[in-house]
Amino acid sequence: MSFVYLKPCPFCGNDQLSLARDPYREAASTFMFVVCPSCGTRGPVAYRNDLSDDALKVAALRRWEERADG
Repeated sequence: MSFVYLKPCPFCGNDQLSLARDPYREAASTFMFVVCPSCGTRGPVAYRNDLSDDALKVAALRRWEERADG
């Protein structure tokens, strides 16, 4: 995946964000979200439905970008 600039974390300002899957869910490969490794903030969850793995990554990134910044 090519480099993508994301909004920084709304709580700590960190801009070094990662994509993650929830290891505590039974179907972890079905859920993906952006996470801030500095403070642990998680973005909105993207659900696989019928998406490929790459499309799921894009969906998670879009959900992070579209979030409301309180």
